[in-house]
Amino acid sequence: MSSTPSGPADALSDPFPHPRSASSDPPVRVELLAVSELLSGRYTFRLPWFQRAYAWQTQHISRLLANVVAAMRGGASHYMLGKVMLATSGTGTDTALVDGQQRLLSLTILFAVLRDLEADANEQEWLQALIADPISDADMTRPAYRLAPQAALSEFLEAHVQCPGSTSVEPEEDRMSLSETEQNVVENRDHLRSELTSGDVSDAERRDLARFLASKCYVVVSTTDGEEQAWEMLRVEEETRLAFNETAYAKASLLGVMPADHRTRSSVLWDECEHILGSADTHALLGHVRTLHMRKRSSAPLETDICRNFALNRAGAAFMEDVFLPHARSLAAIRLPNAAAQALAPKIVAAITKMSWVNDQVWVPAALHWMSTRGVDDPAAELFFRRLERLVWVMRLAGVDPDRQENRIIRLLRQIDTVADVTAMRELDIEGRLRNPALKALRSVSFRAKKFSPVVLRRLSVELGDDIVELSNDETLTIEHILPLSPPPDRLWHQDFRSRAFVKAYTNRLGNLTLLTFDENQQAGSSDWDVKRTVLANSRVALSRQAAEQAQWRIAEIDARTERLIATLFTAWELPF
Repeated sequence: MSSTPSGPADALSDPFPHPRSASSDPPVRVELLAVSELLSGRYTFRLPWFQRAYAWQTQHISRLLANVVAAMRGGASHYMLGKVMLATSGTGTDTALVDGQQRLLSLTILFAVLRDLEADANEQEWLQALIADPISDADMTRPAYRLAPQAALSEFLEAHVQCPGSTSVEPEEDRMSLSETEQNVVENRDHLRSELTSGDVSDAERRDLARFLASKCYVVVSTTDGEEQAWEMLRVEEETRLAFNETAYAKASLLGVMPADHRTRSSVLWDECEHILGSADTHALLGHVRTLHMRKRSSAPLETDICRNFALNRAGAAFMEDVFLPHARSLAAIRLPNAAAQALAPKIVAAITKMSWVNDQVWVPAALHWMSTRGVDDPAAELFFRRLERLVWVMRLAGVDPDRQENRIIRLLRQIDTVADVTAMRELDIEGRLRNPALKALRSVSFRAKKFSPVVLRRLSVELGDDIVELSNDETLTIEHILPLSPPPDRLWHQDFRSRAFVKAYTNRLGNLTLLTFDENQQAGSSDWDVKRTVLANSRVALSRQAAEQAQWRIAEIDARTERLIATLFTAWELPF
Protein backbone atom coordinates (compact mmCIF):
# COMPACT_ATOMS: atom_id res chain seq x y z
CA MET A 1 0.00 0.00 0.00
CA SER A 2 1.41 3.39 -0.90
CA SER A 3 1.37 6.30 1.48
CA THR A 4 0.29 9.82 0.70
CA PRO A 5 3.33 12.00 -0.05
CA SER A 6 3.92 15.08 2.03
CA GLY A 7 6.24 18.07 2.18
CA PRO A 8 8.77 18.49 -0.65
CA ALA A 9 7.61 15.27 -2.29
CA ASP A 10 4.29 16.98 -3.05
CA ALA A 11 6.03 19.63 -5.13
CA LEU A 12 8.11 17.04 -6.97
CA SER A 13 5.04 14.95 -7.79
CA ASP A 14 3.19 17.94 -9.28
CA PRO A 15 4.93 19.46 -12.32
CA PHE A 16 2.58 22.46 -12.15
CA PRO A 17 2.39 23.41 -8.44
CA HIS A 18 -0.50 25.69 -7.51
CA PRO A 19 -1.78 27.21 -4.29
CA ARG A 20 -4.10 24.99 -2.29
CA SER A 21 -7.10 26.31 -0.46
CA ALA A 22 -7.41 25.96 3.26
CA SER A 23 -10.33 23.59 2.73
CA SER A 24 -9.70 20.13 1.35
CA ASP A 25 -13.20 19.96 -0.12
CA PRO A 26 -13.30 20.19 -3.93
CA PRO A 27 -14.97 23.34 -5.31
CA VAL A 28 -17.35 21.28 -7.45
CA ARG A 29 -18.99 17.96 -6.69
CA VAL A 30 -20.19 15.83 -9.60
CA GLU A 31 -22.69 13.01 -9.13
CA LEU A 32 -24.73 10.72 -11.32
CA LEU A 33 -28.25 10.67 -9.87
CA ALA A 34 -31.38 8.81 -10.86
CA VAL A 35 -34.32 11.14 -11.38
CA SER A 36 -35.98 9.72 -8.26
CA GLU A 37 -32.90 10.73 -6.23
CA LEU A 38 -32.84 14.18 -7.80
CA LEU A 39 -36.50 14.70 -6.89
CA SER A 40 -36.41 12.97 -3.51
CA GLY A 41 -36.52 16.14 -1.42
CA ARG A 42 -32.76 16.37 -1.14
CA TYR A 43 -33.02 19.63 -3.12
CA THR A 44 -35.61 22.38 -3.40
CA PHE A 45 -34.80 23.86 -6.78
CA ARG A 46 -35.11 27.62 -6.84
CA LEU A 47 -35.08 29.47 -10.16
CA PRO A 48 -33.29 32.83 -9.90
CA TRP A 49 -35.53 35.73 -10.91
CA PHE A 50 -33.33 36.53 -13.92
CA GLN A 51 -33.36 32.95 -15.25
CA ARG A 52 -34.31 32.72 -18.92
CA ALA A 53 -37.84 31.83 -20.03
CA TYR A 54 -39.02 28.24 -20.35
CA ALA A 55 -38.45 27.77 -24.07
CA TRP A 56 -39.17 24.09 -24.72
CA GLN A 57 -41.99 23.63 -27.22
CA THR A 58 -44.03 20.58 -28.19
CA GLN A 59 -41.36 19.21 -30.54
CA HIS A 60 -38.83 19.21 -27.67
CA ILE A 61 -41.13 17.64 -25.08
CA SER A 62 -42.33 15.14 -27.70
CA ARG A 63 -38.76 14.09 -28.48
CA LEU A 64 -38.04 13.62 -24.76
CA LEU A 65 -41.11 11.41 -24.36
CA ALA A 66 -40.41 9.41 -27.53
CA ASN A 67 -36.78 8.79 -26.59
CA VAL A 68 -37.59 7.65 -23.05
CA VAL A 69 -40.43 5.40 -24.27
CA ALA A 70 -38.14 3.89 -26.94
CA ALA A 71 -35.42 3.22 -24.35
CA MET A 72 -37.94 1.59 -22.01
CA ARG A 73 -39.47 -0.57 -24.73
CA GLY A 74 -36.00 -1.55 -25.90
CA GLY A 75 -35.12 -2.92 -22.47
CA ALA A 76 -32.42 -0.32 -21.77
CA SER A 77 -30.73 -0.63 -18.39
CA HIS A 78 -30.46 3.16 -18.17
CA TYR A 79 -31.06 6.37 -20.13
CA MET A 80 -29.08 9.60 -19.79
CA LEU A 81 -31.05 12.85 -19.59
CA GLY A 82 -28.13 15.28 -19.66
CA LYS A 83 -26.74 17.49 -16.95
CA VAL A 84 -27.74 20.21 -14.50
CA MET A 85 -25.70 22.70 -12.49
CA LEU A 86 -26.72 23.52 -8.92
CA ALA A 87 -25.57 25.89 -6.19
CA THR A 88 -26.40 24.95 -2.61
CA SER A 89 -26.90 27.51 0.14
CA GLY A 90 -24.98 25.52 2.74
CA THR A 91 -28.03 24.91 4.92
CA GLY A 92 -31.26 23.08 4.26
CA THR A 93 -32.43 21.96 0.84
CA ASP A 94 -32.55 25.39 -0.85
CA THR A 95 -30.66 25.04 -4.13
CA ALA A 96 -30.28 27.48 -7.02
CA LEU A 97 -30.88 25.83 -10.38
CA VAL A 98 -28.15 27.55 -12.39
CA ASP A 99 -28.37 25.40 -15.53
CA GLY A 100 -30.95 22.75 -16.44
CA GLN A 101 -34.22 24.62 -15.99
CA GLN A 102 -35.69 23.42 -19.30
CA ARG A 103 -35.09 19.78 -18.46
CA LEU A 104 -36.30 19.85 -14.84
CA LEU A 105 -39.43 21.83 -15.57
CA SER A 106 -40.22 19.44 -18.44
CA LEU A 107 -39.75 16.43 -16.16
CA THR A 108 -42.06 18.04 -13.59
CA ILE A 109 -44.74 18.51 -16.25
CA LEU A 110 -44.35 14.90 -17.44
CA PHE A 111 -44.65 13.45 -13.92
CA ALA A 112 -47.69 15.66 -13.27
CA VAL A 113 -49.45 14.41 -16.40
CA LEU A 114 -48.65 10.79 -15.49
CA ARG A 115 -49.99 11.46 -11.99
CA ASP A 116 -53.30 12.82 -13.26
CA LEU A 117 -53.76 9.96 -15.74
CA GLU A 118 -53.14 7.37 -13.02
CA ALA A 119 -56.23 5.72 -11.49
CA ASP A 120 -54.51 4.05 -8.53
CA ALA A 121 -54.37 6.30 -5.45
CA ASN A 122 -51.04 4.87 -4.23
CA GLU A 123 -49.42 5.48 -7.61
CA GLN A 124 -50.81 9.01 -7.66
CA GLU A 125 -49.31 9.63 -4.22
CA TRP A 126 -45.93 8.26 -5.28
CA LEU A 127 -45.86 10.44 -8.40
CA GLN A 128 -46.94 13.53 -6.45
CA ALA A 129 -44.06 12.90 -4.03
CA LEU A 130 -41.69 13.51 -6.95
CA ILE A 131 -43.31 16.93 -7.38
CA ALA A 132 -43.86 18.03 -3.78
CA ASP A 133 -43.47 16.99 -0.16
CA PRO A 134 -46.75 15.51 1.10
CA ILE A 135 -48.60 17.61 3.71
CA SER A 136 -50.67 16.21 6.57
CA ASP A 137 -54.31 17.08 7.16
CA ALA A 138 -53.25 19.09 10.20
CA ASP A 139 -50.72 21.06 8.23
CA MET A 140 -52.57 23.26 5.79
CA THR A 141 -49.54 25.21 4.64
CA ARG A 142 -48.61 25.34 0.98
CA PRO A 143 -46.80 22.18 -0.21
CA ALA A 144 -43.03 22.31 -0.52
CA TYR A 145 -42.66 21.87 -4.25
CA ARG A 146 -39.45 20.35 -5.57
CA LEU A 147 -39.26 23.10 -8.18
CA ALA A 148 -39.86 26.64 -6.94
CA PRO A 149 -40.00 28.96 -9.96
CA GLN A 150 -39.89 32.75 -10.02
CA ALA A 151 -42.77 34.48 -8.24
CA ALA A 152 -44.43 35.44 -11.53
CA LEU A 153 -44.73 31.77 -12.54
CA SER A 154 -45.21 30.17 -9.12
CA GLU A 155 -49.01 30.34 -8.81
CA PHE A 156 -49.55 29.47 -12.47
CA LEU A 157 -47.37 26.37 -12.27
CA GLU A 158 -49.08 25.24 -9.09
CA ALA A 159 -52.57 25.72 -10.55
CA HIS A 160 -51.88 24.04 -13.90
CA VAL A 161 -49.16 21.45 -13.19
CA GLN A 162 -48.04 20.83 -9.63
CA CYS A 163 -51.36 20.51 -7.80
CA PRO A 164 -53.02 17.05 -8.15
CA GLY A 165 -55.60 17.08 -10.92
CA SER A 166 -54.37 20.40 -12.33
CA THR A 167 -53.07 19.20 -15.70
CA SER A 168 -56.60 19.22 -17.10
CA VAL A 169 -57.38 22.72 -15.80
CA GLU A 170 -57.71 25.32 -18.56
CA PRO A 171 -56.15 28.71 -17.71
CA GLU A 172 -58.69 31.40 -16.82
CA GLU A 173 -56.79 33.90 -18.93
CA ASP A 174 -56.94 33.89 -22.69
CA ARG A 175 -53.99 31.79 -23.86
CA MET A 176 -52.68 34.55 -26.11
CA SER A 177 -52.40 36.84 -23.07
CA LEU A 178 -50.15 34.36 -21.23
CA SER A 179 -46.41 34.86 -21.10
CA GLU A 180 -44.17 32.84 -23.40
CA THR A 181 -43.22 30.55 -20.49
CA GLU A 182 -46.87 30.02 -19.47
CA GLN A 183 -47.92 29.27 -23.05
CA ASN A 184 -45.15 26.70 -23.41
CA VAL A 185 -46.03 25.07 -20.08
CA VAL A 186 -49.68 24.64 -21.08
CA GLU A 187 -48.95 23.56 -24.66
CA ASN A 188 -46.41 20.96 -23.51
CA ARG A 189 -48.70 19.74 -20.75
CA ASP A 190 -51.63 19.31 -23.15
CA HIS A 191 -49.43 17.67 -25.77
CA LEU A 192 -48.09 15.11 -23.28
CA ARG A 193 -51.60 14.35 -22.10
CA SER A 194 -52.73 13.82 -25.71
CA GLU A 195 -49.75 11.59 -26.52
CA LEU A 196 -50.17 9.48 -23.40
CA THR A 197 -53.90 8.92 -24.02
CA SER A 198 -53.71 8.35 -27.78
CA GLY A 199 -53.80 4.56 -27.51
CA ASP A 200 -50.12 4.09 -28.37
CA VAL A 201 -49.33 3.87 -24.65
CA SER A 202 -51.52 1.61 -22.48
CA ASP A 203 -52.44 2.32 -18.86
CA ALA A 204 -49.98 -0.34 -17.69
CA GLU A 205 -47.24 1.04 -19.93
CA ARG A 206 -47.78 4.54 -18.55
CA ARG A 207 -47.10 3.14 -15.10
CA ASP A 208 -43.99 1.36 -16.38
CA LEU A 209 -42.91 4.63 -17.99
CA ALA A 210 -43.16 6.48 -14.69
CA ARG A 211 -41.03 3.81 -12.98
CA PHE A 212 -38.47 3.75 -15.78
CA LEU A 213 -38.21 7.53 -15.79
CA ALA A 214 -37.74 7.69 -12.02
CA SER A 215 -35.36 4.77 -11.48
CA LYS A 216 -33.47 4.21 -14.75
CA CYS A 217 -33.11 7.71 -16.15
CA TYR A 218 -30.05 9.58 -14.87
CA VAL A 219 -28.79 13.15 -14.71
CA VAL A 220 -25.21 14.36 -14.26
CA VAL A 221 -25.37 16.85 -11.37
CA SER A 222 -22.62 19.43 -10.77
CA THR A 223 -22.94 21.18 -7.40
CA THR A 224 -21.08 24.15 -5.93
CA ASP A 225 -21.32 25.81 -2.53
CA GLY A 226 -22.89 29.18 -3.23
CA GLU A 227 -24.33 30.75 -6.35
CA GLU A 228 -21.45 33.09 -7.08
CA GLN A 229 -19.06 30.28 -7.92
CA ALA A 230 -21.66 28.43 -10.01
CA TRP A 231 -22.53 31.50 -12.08
CA GLU A 232 -18.84 32.26 -12.52
CA MET A 233 -18.24 28.74 -13.84
CA LEU A 234 -21.16 29.04 -16.24
CA ARG A 235 -20.01 32.49 -17.38
CA VAL A 236 -16.46 31.30 -18.04
CA GLU A 237 -17.73 28.26 -19.93
CA GLU A 238 -19.96 30.39 -22.17
CA GLU A 239 -17.42 33.17 -22.72
CA THR A 240 -14.51 30.86 -23.57
CA ARG A 241 -16.49 28.51 -25.78
CA LEU A 242 -15.73 29.06 -29.44
CA ALA A 243 -18.71 29.96 -31.57
CA PHE A 244 -19.67 26.64 -33.09
CA ASN A 245 -20.16 26.51 -36.84
CA GLU A 246 -21.47 23.04 -37.58
CA THR A 247 -20.91 23.38 -41.32
CA ALA A 248 -17.27 24.45 -40.97
CA TYR A 249 -16.72 21.69 -38.40
CA ALA A 250 -18.22 19.07 -40.74
CA LYS A 251 -16.08 20.25 -43.64
CA ALA A 252 -12.89 20.10 -41.57
CA SER A 253 -13.80 16.67 -40.16
CA LEU A 254 -14.58 15.10 -43.52
CA LEU A 255 -11.64 16.59 -45.41
CA GLY A 256 -9.35 15.61 -42.54
CA VAL A 257 -9.87 11.88 -43.08
CA MET A 258 -9.54 11.98 -46.86
CA PRO A 259 -6.29 11.11 -48.64
CA ALA A 260 -4.09 14.17 -49.04
CA ASP A 261 -4.43 14.17 -52.82
CA HIS A 262 -8.26 14.26 -52.53
CA ARG A 263 -8.52 17.29 -50.30
CA THR A 264 -8.02 20.16 -52.71
CA ARG A 265 -10.61 18.89 -55.20
CA SER A 266 -13.02 17.96 -52.39
CA SER A 267 -12.67 21.38 -50.78
CA VAL A 268 -13.56 23.06 -54.09
CA LEU A 269 -16.61 20.81 -54.48
CA TRP A 270 -17.70 21.50 -50.90
CA ASP A 271 -17.44 25.24 -51.50
CA GLU A 272 -19.54 24.84 -54.66
CA CYS A 273 -22.24 23.05 -52.66
CA GLU A 274 -22.18 25.72 -49.99
CA HIS A 275 -22.41 28.41 -52.64
CA ILE A 276 -25.57 26.98 -54.20
CA LEU A 277 -27.21 25.86 -50.94
CA GLY A 278 -25.96 28.13 -48.19
CA SER A 279 -24.27 26.98 -44.99
CA ALA A 280 -27.30 25.58 -43.12
CA ASP A 281 -28.64 23.51 -46.03
CA THR A 282 -25.16 22.17 -46.82
CA HIS A 283 -24.90 20.73 -43.34
CA ALA A 284 -28.49 19.48 -43.44
CA LEU A 285 -27.74 17.74 -46.73
CA LEU A 286 -25.13 15.58 -44.98
CA GLY A 287 -27.91 14.29 -42.74
CA HIS A 288 -30.17 13.64 -45.73
CA VAL A 289 -27.40 11.75 -47.52
CA ARG A 290 -26.84 9.62 -44.42
CA THR A 291 -30.57 8.85 -44.26
CA LEU A 292 -30.69 7.94 -47.94
CA HIS A 293 -27.74 5.59 -47.57
CA MET A 294 -28.38 3.98 -44.16
CA ARG A 295 -32.20 3.88 -44.24
CA LYS A 296 -32.35 4.11 -40.47
CA ARG A 297 -31.94 6.67 -37.72
CA SER A 298 -28.50 6.84 -36.16
CA SER A 299 -27.32 8.20 -32.83
CA ALA A 300 -23.70 8.27 -33.98
CA PRO A 301 -22.14 11.64 -34.88
CA LEU A 302 -23.09 12.65 -38.41
CA GLU A 303 -19.50 13.02 -39.58
CA THR A 304 -18.60 9.58 -38.22
CA ASP A 305 -21.41 7.91 -40.15
CA ILE A 306 -20.50 9.70 -43.38
CA CYS A 307 -16.83 8.75 -43.05
CA ARG A 308 -17.63 5.09 -42.36
CA ASN A 309 -20.43 4.55 -44.84
CA PHE A 310 -18.69 6.23 -47.75
CA ALA A 311 -15.12 5.18 -46.90
CA LEU A 312 -13.83 8.74 -47.09
CA ASN A 313 -10.36 7.57 -46.10
CA ARG A 314 -10.14 5.96 -49.55
CA ALA A 315 -12.84 7.56 -51.70
CA GLY A 316 -13.30 11.11 -50.43
CA ALA A 317 -13.24 12.82 -53.81
CA ALA A 318 -15.61 10.23 -55.29
CA PHE A 319 -18.10 10.90 -52.49
CA MET A 320 -18.01 14.62 -53.16
CA GLU A 321 -18.16 14.22 -56.96
CA ASP A 322 -20.68 11.40 -57.32
CA VAL A 323 -22.87 11.68 -54.22
CA PHE A 324 -22.77 15.00 -52.43
CA LEU A 325 -22.65 17.45 -55.36
CA PRO A 326 -25.49 15.78 -57.36
CA HIS A 327 -27.72 15.78 -54.30
CA ALA A 328 -26.78 19.40 -53.60
CA ARG A 329 -27.92 20.37 -57.09
CA SER A 330 -31.18 18.47 -56.61
CA LEU A 331 -31.79 20.16 -53.27
CA ALA A 332 -31.03 23.56 -54.79
CA ALA A 333 -33.68 22.86 -57.44
CA ILE A 334 -36.39 22.45 -54.80
CA ARG A 335 -35.39 25.36 -52.61
CA LEU A 336 -37.88 27.96 -53.80
CA PRO A 337 -37.95 30.43 -55.37
CA ASN A 338 -35.11 29.87 -57.80
CA ALA A 339 -34.49 29.62 -61.52
CA ALA A 340 -34.14 25.82 -61.43
CA ALA A 341 -37.69 25.49 -60.10
CA GLN A 342 -39.01 26.77 -63.42
CA ALA A 343 -38.44 23.27 -64.80
CA LEU A 344 -40.84 21.80 -62.21
CA ALA A 345 -44.56 21.39 -62.81
CA PRO A 346 -46.63 24.09 -61.02
CA LYS A 347 -48.35 21.53 -58.76
CA ILE A 348 -44.97 20.18 -57.64
CA VAL A 349 -43.76 23.71 -56.93
CA ALA A 350 -46.94 24.39 -54.92
CA ALA A 351 -46.53 21.18 -52.91
CA ILE A 352 -42.88 21.96 -52.12
CA THR A 353 -43.75 25.53 -51.10
CA LYS A 354 -46.50 24.36 -48.75
CA MET A 355 -44.25 21.69 -47.19
CA SER A 356 -41.58 24.30 -46.58
CA TRP A 357 -44.04 26.40 -44.59
CA VAL A 358 -44.39 23.74 -41.89
CA ASN A 359 -41.04 21.91 -42.08
CA ASP A 360 -38.12 22.62 -44.35
CA GLN A 361 -36.14 19.41 -43.79
CA VAL A 362 -38.05 16.25 -42.81
CA TRP A 363 -39.46 15.63 -46.31
CA VAL A 364 -36.24 16.36 -48.20
CA PRO A 365 -34.84 12.77 -48.29
CA ALA A 366 -38.07 11.49 -49.88
CA ALA A 367 -38.07 14.30 -52.43
CA LEU A 368 -34.39 13.75 -53.32
CA HIS A 369 -34.88 10.01 -53.60
CA TRP A 370 -37.86 10.39 -55.91
CA MET A 371 -35.94 12.85 -58.08
CA SER A 372 -32.90 10.57 -58.35
CA THR A 373 -34.84 7.34 -59.01
CA ARG A 374 -38.10 8.32 -60.72
CA GLY A 375 -37.57 11.93 -61.76
CA VAL A 376 -39.89 14.93 -61.77
CA ASP A 377 -41.08 14.05 -65.28
CA ASP A 378 -42.53 10.74 -64.11
CA PRO A 379 -46.34 10.77 -64.72
CA ALA A 380 -46.89 10.05 -61.03
CA ALA A 381 -44.56 12.79 -59.76
CA GLU A 382 -47.29 15.37 -59.14
CA LEU A 383 -49.38 12.87 -57.17
CA PHE A 384 -46.35 11.79 -55.14
CA PHE A 385 -45.46 15.35 -54.14
CA ARG A 386 -49.10 16.17 -53.31
CA ARG A 387 -49.37 13.09 -51.09
CA LEU A 388 -46.00 13.88 -49.48
CA GLU A 389 -47.13 17.43 -48.76
CA ARG A 390 -50.33 16.10 -47.19
CA LEU A 391 -48.35 13.74 -44.97
CA VAL A 392 -45.97 16.48 -43.80
CA TRP A 393 -48.82 18.83 -42.91
CA VAL A 394 -50.94 16.27 -41.09
CA MET A 395 -47.96 15.00 -39.08
CA ARG A 396 -47.27 18.59 -38.01
CA LEU A 397 -50.87 19.27 -37.05
CA ALA A 398 -51.07 15.95 -35.20
CA GLY A 399 -47.98 16.81 -33.14
CA VAL A 400 -45.96 13.80 -34.29
CA ASP A 401 -42.51 14.01 -32.70
CA PRO A 402 -39.52 14.58 -35.01
CA ASP A 403 -38.09 11.08 -34.55
CA ARG A 404 -41.33 9.41 -35.59
CA GLN A 405 -41.61 11.76 -38.56
CA GLU A 406 -38.09 10.81 -39.64
CA ASN A 407 -38.80 7.10 -39.24
CA ARG A 408 -41.90 7.42 -41.40
CA ILE A 409 -39.94 9.14 -44.17
CA ILE A 410 -37.32 6.36 -43.97
CA ARG A 411 -40.02 3.74 -44.46
CA LEU A 412 -41.32 5.79 -47.40
CA LEU A 413 -37.87 5.65 -49.02
CA ARG A 414 -38.14 1.87 -49.14
CA GLN A 415 -41.59 2.09 -50.71
CA ILE A 416 -40.34 4.43 -53.43
CA ASP A 417 -37.94 1.61 -54.34
CA THR A 418 -40.44 -1.25 -54.17
CA VAL A 419 -43.95 0.13 -54.89
CA ALA A 420 -44.66 1.38 -58.40
CA ASP A 421 -48.13 2.82 -57.74
CA VAL A 422 -48.07 5.96 -55.57
CA THR A 423 -51.60 5.24 -54.32
CA ALA A 424 -50.31 1.92 -52.94
CA MET A 425 -47.54 3.57 -50.88
CA ARG A 426 -48.99 2.98 -47.43
CA GLU A 427 -46.63 5.41 -45.71
CA LEU A 428 -48.33 8.22 -47.64
CA ASP A 429 -51.74 7.23 -46.27
CA ILE A 430 -53.31 9.23 -43.45
CA GLU A 431 -54.58 6.79 -40.86
CA GLY A 432 -56.87 7.59 -37.96
CA ARG A 433 -54.07 8.04 -35.43
CA LEU A 434 -52.83 10.95 -37.58
CA ARG A 435 -56.16 12.28 -38.80
CA ASN A 436 -57.92 12.43 -35.43
CA PRO A 437 -55.33 14.47 -33.47
CA ALA A 438 -54.94 16.78 -36.47
CA LEU A 439 -58.69 17.41 -36.44
CA LYS A 440 -58.57 17.95 -32.68
CA ALA A 441 -55.83 20.57 -33.08
CA LEU A 442 -57.78 22.40 -35.79
CA ARG A 443 -60.94 22.43 -33.64
CA SER A 444 -59.13 23.50 -30.47
CA VAL A 445 -60.50 26.48 -28.55
CA SER A 446 -56.87 27.63 -28.29
CA PHE A 447 -56.01 27.15 -31.97
CA ARG A 448 -54.39 30.60 -32.20
CA ALA A 449 -51.85 29.60 -29.54
CA LYS A 450 -50.56 26.75 -31.72
CA LYS A 451 -47.23 27.56 -33.31
CA PHE A 452 -48.54 26.46 -36.71
CA SER A 453 -51.66 28.68 -36.70
CA PRO A 454 -50.17 31.41 -38.97
CA VAL A 455 -49.21 28.97 -41.73
CA VAL A 456 -52.57 27.19 -41.55
CA LEU A 457 -54.28 30.53 -42.22
CA ARG A 458 -51.93 31.24 -45.12
CA ARG A 459 -52.56 27.79 -46.52
CA LEU A 460 -56.32 28.31 -46.30
CA SER A 461 -56.11 31.63 -48.09
CA VAL A 462 -54.19 29.96 -50.91
CA GLU A 463 -56.86 27.27 -51.16
CA LEU A 464 -59.45 30.03 -51.38
CA GLY A 465 -57.71 31.64 -54.34
CA ASP A 466 -54.74 33.72 -53.23
CA ASP A 467 -51.53 33.45 -55.24
CA ILE A 468 -49.09 31.25 -53.34
CA VAL A 469 -46.00 33.22 -54.37
CA GLU A 470 -47.49 36.58 -53.41
CA LEU A 471 -48.74 35.23 -50.10
CA SER A 472 -45.36 33.62 -49.33
CA ASN A 473 -43.57 36.92 -49.83
CA ASP A 474 -46.09 39.19 -48.09
CA GLU A 475 -44.49 40.22 -44.81
CA THR A 476 -47.26 42.68 -43.92
CA LEU A 477 -49.85 40.05 -43.00
CA THR A 478 -51.09 39.87 -39.43
CA ILE A 479 -53.60 37.61 -37.69
CA GLU A 480 -56.92 39.27 -36.94
CA HIS A 481 -59.36 38.09 -34.25
CA ILE A 482 -62.74 38.90 -35.78
CA LEU A 483 -64.46 38.68 -32.40
CA PRO A 484 -61.97 40.82 -30.43
CA LEU A 485 -60.04 39.36 -27.54
CA SER A 486 -61.42 42.02 -25.19
CA PRO A 487 -64.44 43.80 -26.73
CA PRO A 488 -64.88 47.29 -25.22
CA PRO A 489 -67.98 47.62 -23.01
CA ASP A 490 -69.85 49.81 -25.53
CA ARG A 491 -69.59 47.33 -28.40
CA LEU A 492 -72.47 45.26 -29.79
CA TRP A 493 -70.39 42.10 -29.43
CA HIS A 494 -71.72 41.79 -25.89
CA GLN A 495 -75.25 41.13 -27.18
CA ASP A 496 -74.17 37.72 -28.50
CA PHE A 497 -71.14 37.03 -26.30
CA ARG A 498 -72.63 37.89 -22.93
CA SER A 499 -69.80 36.81 -20.65
CA ARG A 500 -66.05 36.69 -20.54
CA ALA A 501 -66.28 32.88 -20.68
CA PHE A 502 -68.11 33.02 -24.02
CA VAL A 503 -65.55 35.44 -25.45
CA LYS A 504 -62.68 33.27 -24.24
CA ALA A 505 -64.24 30.12 -25.70
CA TYR A 506 -64.47 31.56 -29.21
CA THR A 507 -61.84 34.25 -29.83
CA ASN A 508 -58.99 31.83 -30.55
CA ARG A 509 -60.97 29.30 -32.57
CA LEU A 510 -59.88 28.74 -36.17
CA GLY A 511 -63.26 30.01 -37.34
CA ASN A 512 -62.73 33.40 -35.66
CA LEU A 513 -59.36 34.12 -37.26
CA THR A 514 -58.32 35.64 -40.55
CA LEU A 515 -55.40 37.44 -42.17
CA LEU A 516 -55.20 41.18 -42.78
CA THR A 517 -52.40 43.51 -43.74
CA PHE A 518 -51.14 45.68 -40.92
CA ASP A 519 -53.05 48.71 -42.22
CA GLU A 520 -56.25 46.70 -42.59
CA ASN A 521 -55.84 45.36 -39.07
CA GLN A 522 -55.53 48.90 -37.73
CA GLN A 523 -58.73 49.89 -39.54
CA ALA A 524 -60.63 46.90 -38.15
CA GLY A 525 -59.48 47.29 -34.55
CA SER A 526 -62.13 46.09 -32.10
CA SER A 527 -65.01 47.57 -34.10
CA ASP A 528 -68.41 45.91 -34.28
CA TRP A 529 -69.11 43.44 -37.05
CA ASP A 530 -70.79 45.88 -39.45
CA VAL A 531 -67.64 48.06 -39.50
CA LYS A 532 -65.17 45.19 -39.46
CA ARG A 533 -67.08 43.38 -42.21
CA THR A 534 -66.46 46.26 -44.62
CA VAL A 535 -62.71 46.13 -43.94
CA LEU A 536 -62.66 42.37 -44.54
CA ALA A 537 -64.74 42.64 -47.71
CA ASN A 538 -62.20 45.04 -49.23
CA SER A 539 -59.13 43.11 -48.06
CA ARG A 540 -56.61 41.78 -50.56
CA VAL A 541 -56.65 38.47 -48.64
CA ALA A 542 -59.14 35.85 -49.88
CA LEU A 543 -59.61 34.39 -46.40
CA SER A 544 -60.93 37.73 -45.15
CA ARG A 545 -63.14 38.36 -48.16
CA GLN A 546 -64.75 34.96 -47.59
CA ALA A 547 -65.41 35.75 -43.92
CA ALA A 548 -67.11 39.00 -44.93
CA GLU A 549 -69.82 36.98 -46.70
CA GLN A 550 -71.43 36.38 -43.29
CA ALA A 551 -74.27 38.78 -42.47
CA GLN A 552 -73.68 38.33 -38.75
CA TRP A 553 -70.83 37.12 -36.54
CA ARG A 554 -72.10 35.05 -33.67
CA ILE A 555 -71.33 31.72 -32.03
CA ALA A 556 -73.07 29.75 -34.76
CA GLU A 557 -71.06 31.51 -37.49
CA ILE A 558 -67.74 30.82 -35.74
CA ASP A 559 -68.62 27.16 -35.23
CA ALA A 560 -69.75 26.74 -38.82
CA ARG A 561 -66.76 28.57 -40.27
CA THR A 562 -64.36 26.43 -38.24
CA GLU A 563 -65.83 23.33 -39.83
CA ARG A 564 -65.88 24.87 -43.33
CA LEU A 565 -62.21 25.82 -43.13
CA ILE A 566 -61.26 22.35 -41.89
CA ALA A 567 -63.28 20.89 -44.77
CA THR A 568 -61.34 23.15 -47.16
CA LEU A 569 -58.05 21.67 -45.97
CA PHE A 570 -59.27 18.09 -45.97
CA THR A 571 -60.79 18.45 -49.44
CA ALA A 572 -57.45 19.76 -50.73
CA TRP A 573 -55.79 16.73 -49.16
CA GLU A 574 -58.41 14.35 -50.57
CA LEU A 575 -59.23 13.14 -47.08
CA PRO A 576 -62.67 12.19 -45.73
CA PHE A 577 -64.23 14.75 -43.44
